[in-house]
Amino acid sequence: MFNIAGYLDRFKKIGAAKDVMRQAAADSFKEAAGVVIDPKSVVISKGEISVATAPLNHSLVFMRRERIIAALKERLPDISIDRIRCR
Repeated sequence: MFNIAGYLDRFKKIGAAKDVMRQAAADSFKEAAGVVIDPKSVVISKGEISVATAPLNHSLVFMRRERIIAALKERLPDISIDRIRCR
């Protein structure tokens, strides 16, 4: 017989991994640029990290983008991040 609870547990693990990545990214932004970002506003896909933040923080992020990318690579070595996009 098919156990639906066991099947759905796989999807909980995927969601938890994304939450950990988002929190690590938000911590990297705070550490490297001094910008506080809500982890829910972070989207990571295809070598790009997209962040929703205030316009004032956009310039801080772009001025310190190399430091942020280095911090991200240190915290998340399994993921390749090459670009940062603010929206």
